[in-house]
This record gives sequence, C-alpha cells and structure tokens, in this order.
Amino acid sequence: MKEKLLNILKFFVFLSFTIFLFWFVYKDQNFDEVCKSLKNINYFWIFLALIFGILSNLSRAARWNLLIRALNYKPKFLNTFFAVMIMYLGNLAFPRLGEVSRVGILKKYEKIPFRNLLGTVIIERTIDFLMTFLVLLIVLLTQFDVFIKFFKKNPEITKILENFPSITVILFSFFVSIIFLITVFSFFKKYFKETPFYKKTSNFVKQILEGVKTIKNMDNKLLFIGHTFFIWFMYILMLYVTFFCFESMSDLSILVGITVMLMGSFGMIAPVQGGIGAWHFITIETLLIYGIPGQDAKIFALIMHGSMTVMFIVIGFISLISLPIYNKKLKNNIKFKN
Repeated sequence: MKEKLLNILKFFVFLSFTIFLFWFVYKDQNFDEVCKSLKNINYFWIFLALIFGILSNLSRAARWNLLIRALNYKPKFLNTFFAVMIMYLGNLAFPRLGEVSRVGILKKYEKIPFRNLLGTVIIERTIDFLMTFLVLLIVLLTQFDVFIKFFKKNPEITKILENFPSITVILFSFFVSIIFLITVFSFFKKYFKETPFYKKTSNFVKQILEGVKTIKNMDNKLLFIGHTFFIWFMYILMLYVTFFCFESMSDLSILVGITVMLMGSFGMIAPVQGGIGAWHFITIETLLIYGIPGQDAKIFALIMHGSMTVMFIVIGFISLISLPIYNKKLKNNIKFKN
C-alpha cells in the first residue's frame, strides 16, 4: 500500500513539474496568435515527419528482434512493435516506465524470461548512447559556437551544472566504491555465497548478462548496425522536414536539424513525462540562437513535440488494444490447425 501511494505521489510530482515547465515556456504566448500561426502551417511536412517517426519505430522493433533471436527465441514482429509503441505510452505516463512495460509485454505474450530481455534493453540503450555521443561529436565539430551561445544566454543552466561534481570526481568516487565493495566481498565471500540474497542476485545478474551477450551471438550484425543508423537518420529527418512548415526556417541546413535534435534530446532526459516543457525550452532557445523569430520557434516546438506525442498516444493505445486480440487470434489459429 505504501509503495502504491509513493508511486502515485511521484507521478503527481513529475506531472506538476511538467505542467510548470510547459507553463513557464508558453506563459507569455498569445492564444489567438498561436491559432493564427497554426492555420498558416503546411501540414504536409508534419504528416511526412510522422511517417518518418513510424518508420523509425518499425526499425527499432526489428532491431530488438535481432537481439532477442540471438537468445534462441523467435518473437512475432507485431508483438515486438506493439511493445515498443506501448513503451512510449508508458513513458508519457511515468518517466522510464516504458522500458519495464515493453519487457513485461514480451515476457507475457512470448514467454521470454524478463531478465534476459532486460539484458537486450541494456544493449539497445548502450548503442543509442554511443549514437548520441557520435552526434554530439558531429555537432561539436561543426556547431560548437551554438553551445557557447546557448550557455551564455542561459547562465542559470551553467550555474546548475557548476554545482554538480566534475566528471573526474564522479569517476574517482565510482572506482573507489567498486574497489571497496570488491574488498568487502573478498573478505566475507564464504558468508555471502550462502545467503539467499546472494544466490538470487547472482542468478538475476547471470540472466541479464546472457541478454547482454546476445550482441556476440547475432547472426546478422551488419543488419543490426544498419537498423541503428536508419533509426537515427529517421530521427533527424522527422525534425528537419518540420522546418519547412515555416518560411523563416525553410533555409536551415540539416546540420541545424541535427543540432536541434541533439539539444532537444537533453530535454528528453529530464524526469518529466515525455520531456514536456524541458524539450520545448531547450529547442526554442537553440532556434533563437540561429536567429529564428521567437513566435516561430515556440510554434515549431509546440507542433513538433505535440504531433509526435499524439502519434505515440494514438498508436500506443491501438497497440494496447490490439495486443491481446492479435495473440488470441494466433492461439485460435494454432488450435484450429491442430
């Protein structure tokens, strides 16, 4: 009961923070001006961006299937795709909830061990982190001045970052902690090995590592790499084509699109539902640095994030409804054949 109350409290805390951020970004916006701007937009580009968004997630589902198949399981593609789309729906309800929900879905409908699936998710997130780092390098090499201007324009963010420990301190603390734990474990190894906690934890970690090792056992590593680059290319395109909705942004280069996508991704890391508010703020501030009028920057952030959120909600709910129907139909077909 206490855990449920705590989760409800966390939900409302995150939701309150989300609403505050969104209000802070758009508090000075005239509603009539927003409506007028929305009427003048070419919605063809929004439609095209949504197609790129769907393609990226179809590819994400296919990539995840490659990892799972290396565990000698053969999940149905539609089940994997439904799980991916429900993941986004879960993240909109509660930050990071989606990762757990998609693993739980495949465990239920494909009978794949939860811990093994968790290992494949760790691989996916590691690969996506490396891709983010690659994009960061590209942006730093080509658009470094944008970072400088962004932090100069937002000194409060710089102050927040200054309050965090340096990367050297974090790494040093991490390694000292690891050495300390290893030392303690080596002294009390015999005692620890006999405890139920150690046995359960050891088994849990082993099953996760089995999932992590799937990348070694994949039959088609090139296809996995191809899916990864395709997913990120779709991310870039779905943001870039939305520039063409605005006359003031139609001549921006794809490098600007990559920069805005990267900066916005930092907003998605914030502990708020779907990055609402944080993503808008960072995206708007980045576009202002490129000389985009404030009105257009705010409307861009609103329609870009809004259209993607609506897509995730609609397809997420369709997936949630379709999942049991699809699997029931599969069971009935199997019974009929037998």
